[in-house]
Amino acid sequence: MKSNRIIAWVSMCGLLAVGCVQGMAKSESALDDEVAIHREALPHPPAERKTTWLVHRGGWGDSPAYGTRIDSFHNDEFQQDYSAGLNTEYAKLKELHNAVFFQDFGNIKGLASAAAENGMDYAVISVFSPLALSGAGIKTTDDCVRHLVKKLSIRKEYPGYCNLEGKPLVFIFNVSGFTPEEWKTILRKTRAAYPGEDLLFIGHRSVYELLAQPDPQAYMTGVLEAFDGIMFWGGPQDVKLHNLALARKSMKTLGKEKLVFWVVSSGYWRPEQGIFVDPRGTGVWRDQLELCFTNDFDGLLIESWNDLEENTQVAPTRSAGGIVFELLKYYSSISNQHEYTAKDPGLLLTHPGEILLGETLDIELISLPVKTPRKTFRLELADEHGE
Repeated sequence: MKSNRIIAWVSMCGLLAVGCVQGMAKSESALDDEVAIHREALPHPPAERKTTWLVHRGGWGDSPAYGTRIDSFHNDEFQQDYSAGLNTEYAKLKELHNAVFFQDFGNIKGLASAAAENGMDYAVISVFSPLALSGAGIKTTDDCVRHLVKKLSIRKEYPGYCNLEGKPLVFIFNVSGFTPEEWKTILRKTRAAYPGEDLLFIGHRSVYELLAQPDPQAYMTGVLEAFDGIMFWGGPQDVKLHNLALARKSMKTLGKEKLVFWVVSSGYWRPEQGIFVDPRGTGVWRDQLELCFTNDFDGLLIESWNDLEENTQVAPTRSAGGIVFELLKYYSSISNQHEYTAKDPGLLLTHPGEILLGETLDIELISLPVKTPRKTFRLELADEHGE
């Protein structure tokens, strides 16, 4: 009898997320006592509604230092092509349905130009935290207006700008540089520079910073009074949901519905944990998708395409694999009424990179649609000696 080896035969039935939990390695005869199988259905988007997937491309990807990270990409062919720049990134984005890159800084014109060359849309997000304002030399509300008007003028040269029902979407990341009252003035003057366009301004404030305000509810009401909508970016699900509850209450106070954009991430930053990588594989990502589909939010933003240092990237990489990207291909297809078929066998496997002796090893196996579904699969774990 061989030790340190686990072999599992698991029945497959349709679309399943299968969690196989194994304690310390045991012999095959002890398998029944050591392996627990948990099955759950993957979340499903609302029927007959098309979803735009806004994928955040960090502007740092345009810097020379980015070349030092290329070796982490998933395969040699993609690594070689990636140095060609944004057109290669758009080639990958084209594998998704109804997806748009949006970017906060860096080569914005390059982003817009590559979008035009590939027949796709693009969007811009502006950062207005106190630090960002200082770096841009923005001291007054009029400075901010001039900055926004200039940034939005790119649409004259590159018209393929992302919109919602014909209205251009303007994302403001971190509104903390000005008060809600000051934002009313800034947005009113910016709209006046583009008459007849009906710009939609979507604001953001760190979910932690907002809750730290003297009166979080009053502050949320002020933000939603100034902006057309809000996006919930960063932070774990519980904190984001707290912010969402404040926003819903503020909408009732204002007597007006506002747009809600939910940011879906494969990892996140949180003060007490630092950079967080989900021990459940894609669990956090799937939980957030289910929230999006259940609440029928106005838009989904993906954090991120290439923020490798934050563990949020969906681009296929050697370190993180291509699992989240494949899931994004699946969901972008079915949320836009397109058929999706994975390459055989259509199984996505995730597990921790390492565990300590005696710890539980959690294995996540996701089954995606294939032309000829399998009824069973075999999962075999072996030690470094292949036993």
